Amino acid sequence: MLYHSDKLYYIRLYNLESESMNEYQLTGRHIKCHQVSQNIFGRVFLIPYLDDGTFKLMVFDNDQVLCDLHINDLLGIDNSTVSINGVHDPIINACFINDENIFVNLFHKTTETNWHFKYSYKEQAILGQPVATHLNCSQLNFPINNFYDFEND
Repeated sequence: MLYHSDKLYYIRLYNLESESMNEYQLTGRHIKCHQVSQNIFGRVFLIPYLDDGTFKLMVFDNDQVLCDLHINDLLGIDNSTVSINGVHDPIINACFINDENIFVNLFHKTTETNWHFKYSYKEQAILGQPVATHLNCSQLNFPINNFYDFEND
């Protein structure tokens, strides 16, 4: 991932076998993103990001964008969450559970609510019910990482 400005990030994928490169661009009004993750086979990738208060998740492979999810609409939350100046953390993160399902975790700052849910990018649907947990914390103190507990689902 290559930072260009708060309105543009480049994601470059290099195929070591074919020595080819593919590039995706994240464009928006005020983007914060941090990390690209891959599935267990290393063929599908995801990047969660925040764009001017809208939580988003892009899932892609070497050839195409498989899913471009606008999470605020799914959860029914507003776009009042703003990133912290000087910090590139998007206040959202995600990881693959298996080849097609993703665990997503985000913090809606203005309501101090942590949300998490499972999502199938192939079905383009939330799996089960999203969980909202109100945290007794400051808007500057938010969860910045997650993991999926396979034993407890």
